[in-house]
Amino acid sequence: MIAVTTHSQTRGLRYTMPMLLAGRLIERQLRDAPGCERYANVMVGPNEFWTLTIWRDAIDMQKCMRDGAHGRVTWQQPHWLECYWGMRWRPGDHTSGEWEGDALEWPESATGASDPDSGHRPLATMPSWMQAALGKSVMTEQRQLAGAAGATYRLRVPPWWIPSALRDLRRLRRTAAADPDSFRLSLGVGTGGALYLLVISTSGEGLDRLRSSSEHGRFLSRWGDRTWWSTWEPESEFGHWESQRLRDGQLADEPLLLDVTLPVRPTAAREARKTLRAGFDTLDTDTLEVLQLLTSELVVNSTQHAGLEPKDQIGLHVRARRDCIRVEVIERGRPFEPHVPLSKPPEDVSGWGLFVVNQMADRWGITRRSGKRHVWFELRTPVADAAR
Repeated sequence: MIAVTTHSQTRGLRYTMPMLLAGRLIERQLRDAPGCERYANVMVGPNEFWTLTIWRDAIDMQKCMRDGAHGRVTWQQPHWLECYWGMRWRPGDHTSGEWEGDALEWPESATGASDPDSGHRPLATMPSWMQAALGKSVMTEQRQLAGAAGATYRLRVPPWWIPSALRDLRRLRRTAAADPDSFRLSLGVGTGGALYLLVISTSGEGLDRLRSSSEHGRFLSRWGDRTWWSTWEPESEFGHWESQRLRDGQLADEPLLLDVTLPVRPTAAREARKTLRAGFDTLDTDTLEVLQLLTSELVVNSTQHAGLEPKDQIGLHVRARRDCIRVEVIERGRPFEPHVPLSKPPEDVSGWGLFVVNQMADRWGITRRSGKRHVWFELRTPVADAAR
């Protein structure tokens, strides 16, 4: 079971009617699409829209996206839109209520809870050698999104109850927006006249706080079987929401605390550790050691495997906010696709760099900007006032 949410903002009011018409045509296609469990096309304002579709499997979803009205609209929408964002999700651990009389409870296998490596399992039709390669490698995009979470609320009431329902949903939205880990929220009217609220958080803890709030409890208690809600875990992200992307990590836009240039030589990793020790000597010992270890692994990768010349340089950027710290190692090294094993035998003496980062960092990823590669990781740890 998978879900897809998209968010769109048009370039102006003249594209509102084309978007509404496109949404209607796609709804007709989804109504008869094999594998589509539920769908909603939500209007937030004259130039803001979002959608939710829930599918039994990815193959049915991909076929629908290529064919029919959806395939035709896809070619036109880029000319209409200021920004477009989408996320593919797998079911989270929490769902309740009913959607048109159906509880939509996910099978245990759909959540991935019974198999921690289920997100890495390739299709059964792949050759065995490809399964062996892909089934034991980290999906980098999922690591970039690790820890983020989403939730959707659906409420359908008679027209005379809509003002009261909107008031309660707005209270819920305010509670979610006040959370420090809130990323984006969107409330609107969708398919069939139902009300929909989309909540996206940079952490699962943010959604846990919303779920335990009095506003959430009162909302579900008051509206009973007229409402349905579910949590989601991210799988892949595309596009941007007003220039923001979850896959860039939480701290990509924070001010720099450290901006250091390292030489391409064997001593670079030692210099990086020394710089971190001097700049963050008020961190607790364990956190500082982890920070130094992961940074050292990335710097060693750059000096040994990036194809750099002695005249090149390696950049080291550090950012922090509240309970999170981010390190980026930057160089002009050759492009590569990381293949990070999910497990590693102790006797294997090489290739431990990204494996260690994947095991210990909360999030990590690789991006390219202005011809340079940025390999970054983020750790959730108390860092307030820790940097000199």
